[in-house]
Amino acid sequence: KEKILNFTDCLIRRTKEYSTLLKSMKDNISPVCVTGLCRAAKSHIISALPDDLHRRAVAVVADEGAAIKLKEDLTACGKDAVIFPARDLSLRDAHGISHEYESARTGVLSRILKGENITIIATPDALCTYTIPPQKLADICVTLSVGSEIEMKKLLEILVSGGYTAVESVESAGQFAHRGGIIDIFTPDSDKPCRIEFWGDEVDGISLFDVSSQRRTDTIEQITITPAREIIFPDHTEFAKKLYTFAQNCKDADAREIILKDCDRARDGILPANIDKYISLCFDRLCAVFDYFENPVFFIDEQNRIFERLNSFYTINSELISGLLEEKMLTKGLNDFFIDRGEFLNKIQSDPCVSLEAFAVKQDKIAFKNSVTFAVRSLSPFSGTAREIADDLAPL
Repeated sequence: KEKILNFTDCLIRRTKEYSTLLKSMKDNISPVCVTGLCRAAKSHIISALPDDLHRRAVAVVADEGAAIKLKEDLTACGKDAVIFPARDLSLRDAHGISHEYESARTGVLSRILKGENITIIATPDALCTYTIPPQKLADICVTLSVGSEIEMKKLLEILVSGGYTAVESVESAGQFAHRGGIIDIFTPDSDKPCRIEFWGDEVDGISLFDVSSQRRTDTIEQITITPAREIIFPDHTEFAKKLYTFAQNCKDADAREIILKDCDRARDGILPANIDKYISLCFDRLCAVFDYFENPVFFIDEQNRIFERLNSFYTINSELISGLLEEKMLTKGLNDFFIDRGEFLNKIQSDPCVSLEAFAVKQDKIAFKNSVTFAVRSLSPFSGTAREIADDLAPL
C-alpha cells in the first residue's frame, strides 16, 4: 500500500499544476492558494512538496478529527506524521488535572529538537499556545548511557520535577516506577517505556519493554529523558523567590495574597496545581512551537475553518482570562498565554505557505500571491487487492 501511495506522489509531481506550485515556492512567491483538491490529493501534496523543497511540513487543520484523518493518510504515504495537540491551561487551583496532552506536546517538541524528520499536524490554537522555549528544553533533558553514573535519588528528583507521575507500573507517557535498583520511565517522545537497571550509582543496563507483558523487547545504549510537562520549575526555592519578588510589585492586594500563599507552598516543596498561570515567571521569554521550526512549509487545510476555530479559541479564552482577573486568580503580568491573531498570520506567512482548498476562497485573511487549480476528481472506492491495483498502475 505504501508503495502505491508513493507512486501516486510521483503522479502528482508529473502534473503541470504541481510544477507551477513548486516553482512558486522555489521563487519565494508565497502564500499560494491551491484549489480543486479532494482529501486524498491534499495528503499527497503535503507528502511530496516538503521533500522537493527540503523543508519540514507543518499542516494546520481545523479540528482533532481532521488531524487524525490526515495523520492516517500521511502515514499511509510513508511519512512519520505526528499530532501536536492543543491543551487546556491549568489556571485554576484544581487538582486531578490530566496532563496527557501536555506530555504529548513535549514529546513532539523533543523529537523536533533531535532533528527527526517528522511531519507536524496541529490545530491553530495548539500552535498559538505558549510552550517551553527550545533552549530551555534542551538544557533540562538528561541523557543516560550504559556505564554512566548518577545517584538514583537524583534521577528520581529529576523525574518528579520534570512532571512525571510515580506509579506502580508504567502504562502511558509521563509515568515512572521505582523498585529496588530498577527505574522504569515512559518518556513522552517514545512509543515504548524504558527500564534502567542500576549497580550502585552506575547505569548497568537500559532496555525497552512491552507495557502489557513487562518483558524486554530491545536493549539500547542510552536514553534521553525529556520533561513530561511544559511549565516546570526544577528549583522550588528559585520559584519561591520569583513569586515573592513578583508579589512585592503587585499592586492588587487580593492577587498579592494568593501569590504569597503559592510562594509559601513552593518553599515547602509544593508547586501549585495551576502552575500554568506563572509561565511568564518560568521563562525569560515566551515562545510558541513556531520557535522550534527551521525551514518549515506551512499547509493550511481550508482556511475559513481554520480561522473560525482560531476566533472561537480567542473569544473563549479572553472571557476565561477576564473572569480570572476579576476573581484575582490572575493579575497584570500573569495574563499572557498565547500569541495573537496578527502574530499567527505573520508566522505562517513568513515561510512558504500553501492553502489547500476544495473551492476558491476570499483573500480577506491570507494575502495570496499566486493560485493554482488542480483538476482532481474522486473515484469510487477500490474493492480489489493491493496487487491488482499495482498491476493496473504499472503501465503508467
